[in-house]
Amino acid sequence: MLSIRNKTLLHCIRIFIGLVFIVSSVFKLIGIDAFEIYIFSLQLFGLPFSSIIARLVISGEFILGILLITNIDFSLVKKITFAVLGLFSIFLLIQIISGKTENCFCFGEMIQLSPAESLIKNIVLLFLLWLIRNDSGFRIKYASSIQLFVIVFALLLPVLLSQPDFMLKWPQMSQDTLSIAAKRTANSQELQPLKPTEGKKMICMLSVNCGYCIHAANKISVIADKHQLNDEIIYVFAGDEAELPVFWEKSKSTHFNYTVLPFRSFFDIAGPSIPSIYLSENGEFKQQFNYRNIDEKAIADFFEK
Repeated sequence: MLSIRNKTLLHCIRIFIGLVFIVSSVFKLIGIDAFEIYIFSLQLFGLPFSSIIARLVISGEFILGILLITNIDFSLVKKITFAVLGLFSIFLLIQIISGKTENCFCFGEMIQLSPAESLIKNIVLLFLLWLIRNDSGFRIKYASSIQLFVIVFALLLPVLLSQPDFMLKWPQMSQDTLSIAAKRTANSQELQPLKPTEGKKMICMLSVNCGYCIHAANKISVIADKHQLNDEIIYVFAGDEAELPVFWEKSKSTHFNYTVLPFRSFFDIAGPSIPSIYLSENGEFKQQFNYRNIDEKAIADFFEK
């Protein structure tokens, strides 16, 4: 029989593992935009499905954390936790073999860990979980009802706090406004070296200091890599060009052809909000996106026609 002291130690280890899962899910939720893009950057899913996967991961980690802490049906929760940590570890091992060293988003952007560092963290958690493998779950009245509540709450919370972009309707720029922006682009002397009116182009109006622009550039770079786009993409920046190295680093974007415009000229084309992304064919603007409604399929279809 285990002594009270040993039982207390087992419970403390189990609660610690549960807290790690909860902290991981909360940190991912806080930076859910970046986490979505990270999943998208793996090029396994499209943008809409990446946003669903991101929320399911957050919900799953939160559920495991709560069930570990409450110790309801530990025999089953223990097996699921072993499986989850094992799958995450295999994924991290693949990232390490592939030479990836950037943040793996195990704790979102709040605590940045490389795949190797996160793998070590998982090995420690697996060892701790093995130590408490013989722990017995609590018998709690209405345990099934509590589990159901935790699961439903955890699944709904990420959607309620951050609804996926594809579920929302975003206002479209009118054709007249698109035409005005296209004319100003064609008349801009600073843009002419980039040949914005020749063939099909994606003209991306970005600020070097805008967080949404940084995320948009990350999305665009992933889309460009998936669909072999490079010369078709033009970045037009507002802000201090000396800050571009920081922008490239944060956005993890390909260094597409770019120029920097004075603020007034920039917003004459971009409109009142940024990022503003135009699909242009021979100087005619066909469609405009902001950060939230970037449509990978529409972009791919536009360049494939």
